[in-house]
Amino acid sequence: TESCGVYGAGVTFDEMRYVFNYQVVRGVNIFNLFSVPYARTGFLMTGELPYITELHACYKDLPVFNAYLEKLSYVAGLGQIDNSVALYMPVWDIWAGEKAEYYDEMFDKIGKELEKEHIMFDVFDDDVLKMADSEMLNGGVIAMGDVRYSVLVLPPCKYMPASNIEKLERFIAGGGTVFMVRCDERPEIHGAKIVEN
Repeated sequence: TESCGVYGAGVTFDEMRYVFNYQVVRGVNIFNLFSVPYARTGFLMTGELPYITELHACYKDLPVFNAYLEKLSYVAGLGQIDNSVALYMPVWDIWAGEKAEYYDEMFDKIGKELEKEHIMFDVFDDDVLKMADSEMLNGGVIAMGDVRYSVLVLPPCKYMPASNIEKLERFIAGGGTVFMVRCDERPEIHGAKIVEN
């Protein structure tokens, strides 16, 4: 994550602790405290607030906070990964700018619905599909690290690369399940299950 960007110079470590704890219970376990600048003056100092430097009121507490994040990251990374569902982030659609807010809102809405139904899920994007192991893909599984996904959820999207559509069709043919939210603009993926939003 890039956490605490634009929080302002008055952000406290208690507020930052809340943000990181909120993320870790949702499965995030690698953190990037935003923003520690590359320099104390000049253009390398530019960026989003807060600037975590010697001038920040809580700077002296940063080593303790970093130790806390280190332990939090370690503990959150322990255990057996048991999650077979992944939600597609339509990055190309959001970046295209054309109805970006709609695609972003639908992605967020579907994620909240999955959480409401207590369905554990991870987020995946086109890079995950691009790097998917062909043999596992043909067997209805998409692997990412130690995780194996057999169910994918696709929000409305228009600009998914054709090569990834082909991979999703192979995934479905191998026994994987793809749920797509019904909308006017979506790729044609043979074998996908269409659901109402």
